[in-house]
Amino acid sequence: MATSSKRSVFSCFIIINIFFSVLISIRYFSFLPEFPTDVLGASFIFTSLIGQMALLGGILGFFLSSSFFYLERFFIL
Repeated sequence: MATSSKRSVFSCFIIINIFFSVLISIRYFSFLPEFPTDVLGASFIFTSLIGQMALLGGILGFFLSSSFFYLERFFIL
């Protein structure tokens, strides 16, 4: 398998992982003592949720991709 197609599959995996992590973290809205009633509070919660999960997925993807392509030099994957 070519390296570019491996990167494409890996990037799709990371995007799906970010999507599922956002869905899982939405579940924690039920633990809020009171959901914000104003637009600014609600927009802050949603943007911080999506931003933090995307950052977490990006960091995970960076470390996994670097180890994946580093191991490719020594082993046949």
